[in-house]
Amino acid sequence: MFATARTKLTLLLAALFMLLYVGAAVAVYALMYRMTVEDEDNLLMANAKPLASSVLHSLNHGEFPKAFVNLRQLEQLYPKMSAIVLRDAMGHILADTDAAVAESLKYSYSMSLETTWVPKTHSYVRVLSIHFSNRYGQSVGWLQLALDVDHDIAALNRLRRVLVLVGAAGLLLSLVAGFAASHRALRPIARSWQRQQQFVADASHELRTPLAVIQANLDVVLQHGEQKVSDNLEWLSAIHEEIRRLTRLIGDLLTLARADSGEAAIRREEVNLLPLVRSVADRMSVLAEAKPLSLTVEADPAGDYRVHGDADRLRQLLTILVDNALKYTPSGGRVVISLSRRRRVVRLQVQDSGIGIAKEDQSRIFDRFYRGDRARERGTGGAGLGLAIAQWIVRMHRGRLSVHSEPGSGSVFTVSLRSAV
Repeated sequence: MFATARTKLTLLLAALFMLLYVGAAVAVYALMYRMTVEDEDNLLMANAKPLASSVLHSLNHGEFPKAFVNLRQLEQLYPKMSAIVLRDAMGHILADTDAAVAESLKYSYSMSLETTWVPKTHSYVRVLSIHFSNRYGQSVGWLQLALDVDHDIAALNRLRRVLVLVGAAGLLLSLVAGFAASHRALRPIARSWQRQQQFVADASHELRTPLAVIQANLDVVLQHGEQKVSDNLEWLSAIHEEIRRLTRLIGDLLTLARADSGEAAIRREEVNLLPLVRSVADRMSVLAEAKPLSLTVEADPAGDYRVHGDADRLRQLLTILVDNALKYTPSGGRVVISLSRRRRVVRLQVQDSGIGIAKEDQSRIFDRFYRGDRARERGTGGAGLGLAIAQWIVRMHRGRLSVHSEPGSGSVFTVSLRSAV
């Protein structure tokens, strides 16, 4: 699927490049052609002015000159002109500086500028034709100036070849670059797709397990239909526990689904983390005492720990981290929640003296449904979604969540948030 998408995206990028390049190349060539022709025409007009004045002077004296100047003198005065031609009213050549060019020139009854091919010299000339008529509107002759433009046309042809070669090379490079760019662009999409597929598979597995347990316990209860409810408390308690676990799992899945779809927005308000931390610690102290282990809060009572964020989501974040610490810390251990501030950063840490996390697992513990060999066993009752939700909450607050852990020495989860003041 992604190979086809990569090919289509590569071709689309190459087509887009060629479309832009062809447009730019045509524009450049047209501009250069126009500038070249304008330079040629300006040169022709500048040289034609004195000659036209001479012709008009002759007409004012009642005659159209057969040869109004010496031809050699014309060649010396206008060395850039490849030919100067004078024609009578019938179009016959009266005088010219180059017969081969003169024979190939066309003329009309209005002033014209055109490029003409001269077969005998195998060259192109730019021709300015000026028609003269008497006071009665009768044609009396033409003055034509021809400029050799072979060099200009050769330059334009070279430019065209260069543009074509650059376009071909650009097309090849665009295909290579497009393939690389499309591969890079589709890589996170492919990764997300794979993660989504894995997420669906893991979610199905996690949902199937408690349902199977519930079904099995219900079967046992139904097999003892003649017994009282009190006789089946063991099986009913197991069903109740799995339903609670299933409810938590579905809630976590809905949270992540809303996060992925962008629907789970957070509020932006000023939140003081110190009372929030104390509230969570008081609520979780019952679990700590049941184990038993020590749960303490370390923070400067006079410190300013205000941040901008969603109080409910921050409470959920802290609950997840403390709950994990309590689960993976054996009896007699300790869990410490600490608050500190350095410049504009408020740091929240949850430290435990538990089993720790192996280095190879630390980079993946925030993945959904991931469990390490020891750090995230099913026996703790978790589905492997808590830290994924915690990571999402921190990112939504534009903060950073990191972990430092050594197997057998406990773990430290650190949340860094920008302070409100």
